Amino acid sequence: SKKIFRGEALTRRERHQLKRTVGDLFRLVPFAVFVIIPFMEILLPVAIYFFPGMMPSTFETIDKKKEKKLKKLKLKLDLAKFMQESMVSGITLQNGQPYQLDKFSEFIARTRSKDPRDDIDELVSFSKL
Repeated sequence: SKKIFRGEALTRRERHQLKRTVGDLFRLVPFAVFVIIPFMEILLPVAIYFFPGMMPSTFETIDKKKEKKLKKLKLKLDLAKFMQESMVSGITLQNGQPYQLDKFSEFIARTRSKDPRDDIDELVSFSKL
């Protein structure tokens, strides 16, 4: 947070940790109510049952973390598959005929092996697809 006050940009890891910490602070407020009011801690399991998101991140079980990661990974894979299918269909179905699919794959192979800024004109022609 000192970086933010100095006007510096946070890394992705620092930004994620800051969001998690601020979220945990807001989740701490309902727990304070359960501690301050006498005998209210008896109802804490009931509250957690109805509001499972109320638990701070440090109370997540390993199974829940794995389940979250698996869900994110599956979503990313589905998105990548959709993007790949839509890109291929957009390239191959120009005017009902295959359109520059071979040229595009050759262009990708060339840009991976050298500086892509050398082929700016060709890049612009493919960006219209």
